[in-house]
Amino acid sequence: MADGIGSLGFELAEICVAESVDRARSVLQVLMNATGAVAGLLAGPDGVRTGPVLAVQEYSPPLVEAITGDFTRGPSYRALADDPVRPLRSWRDVGEEFVSSAMTRDLLIPAGYRGGVSMRIVDETDGYVGDLHLSTTCRSRPTESGMVALHRVRPILAGLCRSELPRTEPVHGTGDDASVQTVARLIVCSDGCVETLLAPGGPEGSRLRALAASLSRVRDRRDVRCLWSAADGRPFRVQVRYFPDGASVTVLDAPVPYGLTHRETEVLSYVWAGLSNYSISIRTGVRERTVAAHVSSILAKTGTSSRARAAVLAEREGLVWAGLLAN
Repeated sequence: MADGIGSLGFELAEICVAESVDRARSVLQVLMNATGAVAGLLAGPDGVRTGPVLAVQEYSPPLVEAITGDFTRGPSYRALADDPVRPLRSWRDVGEEFVSSAMTRDLLIPAGYRGGVSMRIVDETDGYVGDLHLSTTCRSRPTESGMVALHRVRPILAGLCRSELPRTEPVHGTGDDASVQTVARLIVCSDGCVETLLAPGGPEGSRLRALAASLSRVRDRRDVRCLWSAADGRPFRVQVRYFPDGASVTVLDAPVPYGLTHRETEVLSYVWAGLSNYSISIRTGVRERTVAAHVSSILAKTGTSSRARAAVLAEREGLVWAGLLAN
């Protein structure tokens, strides 16, 4: 048994040290193979500046939404959160309330799932960094030895979750982390294929996939942050991480820092691109005098003393619109 756990740990560790856009998905697949699971989900913590879904295998979008939403707020999950000694439960361990719940009755059972496990992942400081959810077709799986193995490899999973979560600076002007919500998380593979882990459906989802594809082709492949506008004009904050075999794109619904207006972020983006006030006025369709007023307001709000310093701040804090970065 100890040899099996050690072998699993080495296999996971080897994946985690690789610089790959598919690390989380590869780890999830190994865990599924080790426990006999036919579906799985590895998620970041339910909260600020995180991509809720780091990897998913076989679960339908409604199930992903149910697991990361209502289930994590329910009593079965709270039992995990309140018991640091044994922070994982299988279907055999939970009460009838879960087995007869709407999620189990309407989504899990019809999909053929009859067993599984959920585990709360914490790091060495007991900081909550993510969750693992696996489903099986047999109530007896994962076995007790499989449960022990999952518990033993939890530190490896904690390290992976920390490294995979979007890296964002605190949002200026807000003290409430809950005001930041993840809207989408997408993976772009080296062949240009876009894998959607989390995204709205319809035209907005298509626009997000196009955004991810365009940002993955940026020539200077440094990790970047930027702004993106939804169809209704709402600004979203975007984080892009590049790997040798692709890129991950996370879209956050978060306040624009410094109280900048939509027009001011547009002007600031053109300042970052090196345009003069006259050129900006042509691009935006406003008078040059108005552009100058916007620039003065930007400098005052951000506490910068020059256009050059404002441009540096814009790049550092992700205040450049994605369309300019992708050009």
